Amino acid sequence: MRDSTFDVMKGIGIIAMIIGHSHVPMVIRDFIFAWHMPLFFIVSGYFYKPSQIKEHVKKNFRSLVVPYLVTAILMFLLCLLKNCFHETNIINPLLGIVVASGSKGLPMLGEYYVGAIWFLLALFWCRITYNIINNKIVQPLQGIVILSVAILSTYIATKIYIPTNLLQGFSAMVFFYIGNLFRKRDLFHVQLNWLILVIGILAMIATMTTSEDDYPMSMVRCYYGYYPVNVIASCFCTYFIYRFILYMGENISSKILSLLGRLSMLILCIHIIDLNFDCWYNFNKVFLHLEGGFNKLVSLIWHLTFAILLSVFLAKNKVVRSIFGLK
Repeated sequence: MRDSTFDVMKGIGIIAMIIGHSHVPMVIRDFIFAWHMPLFFIVSGYFYKPSQIKEHVKKNFRSLVVPYLVTAILMFLLCLLKNCFHETNIINPLLGIVVASGSKGLPMLGEYYVGAIWFLLALFWCRITYNIINNKIVQPLQGIVILSVAILSTYIATKIYIPTNLLQGFSAMVFFYIGNLFRKRDLFHVQLNWLILVIGILAMIATMTTSEDDYPMSMVRCYYGYYPVNVIASCFCTYFIYRFILYMGENISSKILSLLGRLSMLILCIHIIDLNFDCWYNFNKVFLHLEGGFNKLVSLIWHLTFAILLSVFLAKNKVVRSIFGLK
């Protein structure tokens, strides 16, 4: 039987992602970036099951790379359509599909980026590499190898960028591994106590205050203000969200969040199309002319409702359900 708690976790994570991409106060954005992407890697690692390497590649290519390509190509086609009305740059969006950079802030990439769907390719490399390590390396050494690869990749990624988010996927393996440990040792069901709470809160405060960049932590850039503390903070937030969901029990909000969690990949892809094409900005410019704080609030509502409502509608289509693995 499907455990809806993890769907609710992903629902919370995808809402947090949209909020983090909107015009919100920096402290809220920084808080969200400290845990929202690690949550998805931890949950994915929780459900990892060893399999033959060839079959694992085939399965994950279908479930992750295909949705990435469909979304990226759709964005490029929309750029071509936009170019029909007024001349725009179509080379950068095309290069963005190949480069798959999730951020303009990465060195030497300029405008070659596709946005948050970087996550799909990073998760693909993370799953594939983790499965190879699990199959080829004896159990006592697996954790050492995974941690070594993650730390080394995090360092290298600050110097160079390898297309398709290979290093981002390697860097994220530490969260995937921790998610797998949570399942093996049933850590999500460890009761929350004062020691866990104090350590988690202190790690979160340290994460929020040790940044030398414009984010305290950014997985797409492989940036961590202080790596060990950032990992602890991310894991604590994920654990705390799980415990909070159990405490709240089943209600209407949990059912809605569970639905959003099941649609999270589709919501991600629709959201990034909305974001990359400035749908709200253009709509507001033509019709509403809102400014200031009220504009930011309505913009946030727009981004949430646009991605969620369109996802719920499209999820009824058989082709969409097949592409995004919706059941």
